[in-house]
Amino acid sequence: MARAETVLRVFVASPGDVADARRRLRDVVDELNTTWSREIRLRLDLIRWETHAFPDKATDAQEVINRQLSEHDIFLGIMWKRFGQPTGRARSGTEEEFARALEKHEADPRSLRIMFYFKDAPPARLSDVDPQELKRVKRFHARVARAGVLYRTYSGLGEFEKHVRHDLSRQVQEWGKTWGGVIEEPVRPRVSPVPTVEANEDGLPPEGETQARSVTAIVFEEMARAGPLRPRAGHDPEVIQRSFLEAQLILDSSPAEDELAHLAAQQATALVAVALESRLAPGKAAQAHVARVCERIMGLRGLRIDWGKRGTQALHALLGMARDRHDDDVLMWIRRHTRQME
Repeated sequence: MARAETVLRVFVASPGDVADARRRLRDVVDELNTTWSREIRLRLDLIRWETHAFPDKATDAQEVINRQLSEHDIFLGIMWKRFGQPTGRARSGTEEEFARALEKHEADPRSLRIMFYFKDAPPARLSDVDPQELKRVKRFHARVARAGVLYRTYSGLGEFEKHVRHDLSRQVQEWGKTWGGVIEEPVRPRVSPVPTVEANEDGLPPEGETQARSVTAIVFEEMARAGPLRPRAGHDPEVIQRSFLEAQLILDSSPAEDELAHLAAQQATALVAVALESRLAPGKAAQAHVARVCERIMGLRGLRIDWGKRGTQALHALLGMARDRHDDDVLMWIRRHTRQME
């Protein structure tokens, strides 16, 4: 019997040295479609140039791919030690495809999700490594981070499969709630964006700085403004990334101007603060950085933190004793010191 179903198109972009991950991704998508597509009436369609593009003419081969495969709902990038060949518009095909996806997401964040995976493992032979290619990969890695994209790293196919299965499942669960589908446009607080933010005498952004940016973008913007920040030995980047992702989901799924919006901002701020504490070695620069990030996340909901004379030190002490990512003491401190912007 005929039935209607939703199809989400997953476009995979990568250089040629991660063919094994591309094949494993195909297996995961097939498994997910077999497992739950009938029950939820939603199916993933994996879009790859080798299976979906066909011979045609344009300025170059990459332009053919751009034209034929431009419509997709999830952009999934994979990269290891190769960066790829220039296209005439970008330094590689993967970079060009990422830039197009990022432009679409920034124009309408609900229309597209971006997922990126970087392999972090040595090759079998040193002769397989091109230092210039690695340099380009590192620069692109930094660009992805600056763009506010929450990426994952993996060391082998088993880890990649575990991550991508979990992440695609979460994207499907969120479809129609925080992205895609029919989503009611949230009512944002009426605030004026501040293109350039000057810190006040305490090193915090001035009240009213509430640019609507992603959690990850805020963190990296503030890192660029911070003094020397040293990473803490033994920190777990996967835990930190999960915290950032969860904080973003809390904000995206919350209202804009009521008590639930306030609670969402407080919970997201507490999550990010604990994550940053686990990542950064103690110091005044780290303390000021965490405070600025907290202030900006709260500002996304029209709130501010009343720090008082020793507020940053008090929060920093609680962060140092945090038992887990959702530490109640940190959250309660933030709630007690939350004020409405005037």
